[in-house]
Amino acid sequence: MKRMSISFLCILLSVVMSGCGKSDAERVQDYLEKRYGEEFVVIDTKATSYGGPAFSYDLTASCYPVDNPEYIFLAEIICAGTEEKTYSDCYAQGILNKRTQDKIAEKLSDFPAEFSVFVNIKNDSELMFDTIEEVDYEKYLENAKNKYQEE
Repeated sequence: MKRMSISFLCILLSVVMSGCGKSDAERVQDYLEKRYGEEFVVIDTKATSYGGPAFSYDLTASCYPVDNPEYIFLAEIICAGTEEKTYSDCYAQGILNKRTQDKIAEKLSDFPAEFSVFVNIKNDSELMFDTIEEVDYEKYLENAKNKYQEE
């Protein structure tokens, strides 16, 4: 009986972790492509299981857009059982960081001294954008002001 229970548990866990037949990389690619309308490459994935009755786990992936292999970012899917519950990624945040960094560097280019600019804007999913075309620093600041003034 114990052997049968362990076998059943192993089979159930493998079904849950497989995501209904799709590989982890395919699931992340599907999410990113639906969200941003462009193609992505998944470099690697890591699943962290939390066991228990729901067999919850986090799937984290290192990815980059096909058109920009130098820009590597993280994407995450949080699962409970066979259902994918939460999706998140740092793609829009990275684009916003880069565009803001470029604006600041352009303004500083008129100065005679050399500057190095690094920008890291907080990744707040409520303030991020659904498409890359929407990514705009002024719009981000306006959304942040509205959000944090309400709190």
